Amino acid sequence: HDLRTPLTRLRFHAESAPPALREKMAGDIAEMDAMVAATLAFVRDATQTGQRSRLELRSLLESVADGFTEQGRDVRLAAGETVVVGGDSVALKRMFANLIDNAIKFGGLARVALRTEDGQALVEIEDDGPGLPEAELESVFEAFRRSEPSRSRDTGGIGLGLTAARSIARAHGGDIVLVNRRGGGLKALVSLPL
Repeated sequence: HDLRTPLTRLRFHAESAPPALREKMAGDIAEMDAMVAATLAFVRDATQTGQRSRLELRSLLESVADGFTEQGRDVRLAAGETVVVGGDSVALKRMFANLIDNAIKFGGLARVALRTEDGQALVEIEDDGPGLPEAELESVFEAFRRSEPSRSRDTGGIGLGLTAARSIARAHGGDIVLVNRRGGGLKALVSLPL
């Protein structure tokens, strides 16, 4: 509430500005409002743990993928085994949705595969985008860090998506790493304990 009060005042003052200035101010205020919302969501996710239960990971991934395909976005979930993990389904859905959204946004599509190895559930999310410079594969997980430097709301957000996703994975005893794919594209590899 305290963070949004100044934005409300700015909206009120923008109404009396000349039309050209009012449009620019409205865009800036909307961007600031989105930044405040994203920051508050990140803080909430980092400080609150949701209800944990045993869940079937393939079903959860199908649900997330279906949400994107219903919007006409290209998400392909490979066939595979049934995998059960313990976790907060809401947080895990948010984590996978963020990673799939990034794959689509920067690589045109998301290919998702699930397997198990050494007591871990491994989820790979691949795209066909440009990948990242090797030096940025770890730094993009830092809060407010964006690999795409423009201020466009269409391409970047504010740099909390990967930070929140990794925080969720680690809260579940797992992790996320990014790897450039041979031949182009990026792979996000999520590990979660079985």
